[in-house]
Amino acid sequence: MELFDPGAFVTWGQAADYIRRLTAAIFELCSFSGKNAIAGITERTKAYILSNLGNDLSLTAIGQEIGFNPIYLSRVFKQVEGVGIQEYVENCRMDMARRLILNSRMKIYEIAEKCGYSNPAYFIKIFKAHFGVSPQGCRNRE
Repeated sequence: MELFDPGAFVTWGQAADYIRRLTAAIFELCSFSGKNAIAGITERTKAYILSNLGNDLSLTAIGQEIGFNPIYLSRVFKQVEGVGIQEYVENCRMDMARRLILNSRMKIYEIAEKCGYSNPAYFIKIFKAHFGVSPQGCRNRE
């Protein structure tokens, strides 16, 4: 209300100082709100990914589901999480695959399918690159 009261400031310097403080406070509030919004986007993205590991998790599909442009979503996710969406998806799928290999009697091709890989040979290749051992080798070790 001070801005609308012509007698509230004795000098123009006081008015300018008040406007600077007000601007800084508004900027800080907007910055805080923006960070929360971005964190919310990444949390929603991660929750969607974890709930749909066996489905299509292309950037386009995730963007459609979350409601953001895939390129924007990818950039924001990498900025907050430090890894790209596809790398995050692969890590989650590999963690799930490892748990299934160690804790179930499912066949490797069934695990591959459950983790979103339609080609078992490709799944084995990715698994071996990720853990340094084949899925069967991982199962035999334990």
